[in-house]
Amino acid sequence: MWQFLFIAFIFVTVVAFLKLNQNSRRHASIDLSKKLSTGDDFRFPIVGESSYQAAIRHAVSQEGRHIPLRLVPEDTNPYDHHAVKVVYRGTTMGYLSRHDARSLRQTVSDLGHEFTDVDCHGLAFGGTPEKPTFGIWLNISIPKA
Repeated sequence: MWQFLFIAFIFVTVVAFLKLNQNSRRHASIDLSKKLSTGDDFRFPIVGESSYQAAIRHAVSQEGRHIPLRLVPEDTNPYDHHAVKVVYRGTTMGYLSRHDARSLRQTVSDLGHEFTDVDCHGLAFGGTPEKPTFGIWLNISIPKA
């Protein structure tokens, strides 16, 4: 009998811990405005860029390492309806991470804007013999309304 109670106690404890951890992450408020920039700080990495290497190479050949980009909400994305894709002249370069996309949308709303397309700057790195693939970090600045 005591073995059953012990197993039940462990089960309830694990479930409670997982629920508490899930709720704390869901409601964690991160002040994204501290990551937003007005200078030359590139604080937002993009994700999925390994799937867009040809497009990034083209952008780097046209613009150099500093690339004008646009953040485009992708509410119809089948994997995440809060997705934000990173675009250069209509061509996808990658995406904001799930966390950054949600935080950016909330911050833009908190600053009094509707989240539509947002212009930003990207800094490409890589493309060398030591690191042949490219990555991009973003500089995002949202003015207050």
